[in-house]
This record gives sequence, structure tokens and C-alpha cells, in this order.
Amino acid sequence: MADYLWNLHVHTYRSECAQPEMTIPAIAEAARALGLRAVGLTDHVNLARAWEIANLPLDLEERDRLTLPVEVLVGVEAMMISPAEISLPPEAARGLDYVMISANHYHLDFVEQPESLEPAVAAAHCLRMTAAAITCGYCDVIAHPLLRGSVPLTTREMTRAYTDQALAHLCGLAAQHGVALELNPRMVRAEPEFFRRLIAAAQAAGMRFTLGTDAHRLVNLAYDPAYSATPADLVALGLRWEQDLMPPEELRKRH
Repeated sequence: MADYLWNLHVHTYRSECAQPEMTIPAIAEAARALGLRAVGLTDHVNLARAWEIANLPLDLEERDRLTLPVEVLVGVEAMMISPAEISLPPEAARGLDYVMISANHYHLDFVEQPESLEPAVAAAHCLRMTAAAITCGYCDVIAHPLLRGSVPLTTREMTRAYTDQALAHLCGLAAQHGVALELNPRMVRAEPEFFRRLIAAAQAAGMRFTLGTDAHRLVNLAYDPAYSATPADLVALGLRWEQDLMPPEELRKRH
């Protein structure tokens, strides 16, 4: 059976929400100890703040001068502030290994909110935000797609509001633009039937996924089977390990 060999959603201490222990050497060593072959650094750029953008080349410079025990990619987690506004200017994406965009950070008060919390309205807004990220021209991965941040709606209310037709359209759009959606195994475990539908829609469209845990602490680098779907669980939901996952080396070559 295949195993989790990379984690492409990891925050260093340069993200305000991450722990001080999240240095690049510590992350790489923890990844090696877990048997991971690659990690992707995705520090936040929330509001196009100059200091957050200035941190991105620091991650690159530090990665390039260190001898590390695993492959380390340097990306970013930008975000949609509204369907018309992204926190990362396109020029700031140049030189990075990949760009990840979150389209559902509704817990932040500066992010445009749905007109109501009726599930269909909230889901439609999140779909518009996600489509805008996919088509922006420099997005490679959609972080934790469609599920997060719609407080006080529950995750289940949101997943049931996405029709199969809407998922098919979104996956088709992502395939057209070469954008992957992220699979976070903790979320897969929480909503397996939604991910069964999403995986089927992705396969029909020719879209692929990346893998990550959104780690803000070293312990979160692990795909802990006590809380996360296992590779066998993903295969049982229909995921084809080789065909449906975008490996780090391919993601890195895109920029």
C-alpha cells in the first residue's frame, strides 16, 4: 500500500499563527523522522502586507543555503479577500516553487462574507471565491477547498450544499487551468462522502490533488491515523494514488 511521502502545506515561524519551533531545519528533520520525502513551506500572505511578502524570499534564501535531509519546496498560502482581490500580487509569486490560495478564510473579518448563512448561499459564494482563485493566472493549488471557515455553518451543512454539478464544474475549471485541489486527510476523515464525490468529479475532469496537513506545529507534520484518513481510506474512496496526485517535483517545475 502507498504511504504519505510528502506534506505540501506547512507554515514556518514566519507565519504569525505558527509556533516558534517551526524553523526550516526543524521542519526538515521532523519530516525525515516521519519518513516524508518532501515538505512544502506555505507561509501566509493575508493582506498584501509588505512584511509578509518580504518573508517569502527569506524562506527561499534560507532553504538554498542549508543542507537539508528532505526536499523542501518554498511556496506561499495567499488568500482570496473577495472574488476580485487576492492578497498576493502576481509579481510576489515570481521565484516561488508554487502558489497555494485559500478561498474560504471566512473566519477573518476582512474577507468578504456571503450575503447570508443559508447553506446554498454560502456554498455559492465559496464556489465563486474558489473559481476566482483558480482563474487568476498564478495559482497552483487551492488550500483546504470548500470546507473551512463558514462559521457558524457546520462542515456537513456546507458539503451537502455543493451539488454534483457544481463540483464537476469546479473540477473542470481547475483541470483547464492546471490547478490542483488539496486533500487534507483530517478533513477527509471528517467528511468522507463529500470527498468521495469530489474525487469522482476530479477524475472525470482530469484534475489532480496535492496532500498536506496545514501544519503550524511540528507534531502536525504527521498524518496521524488517530485523526486522519489513511492512504487505504483514500483508496477506498476511489483515489488512484499514482494518477490522481500531483507529486512535488511536478509542482515545482510549474514556476
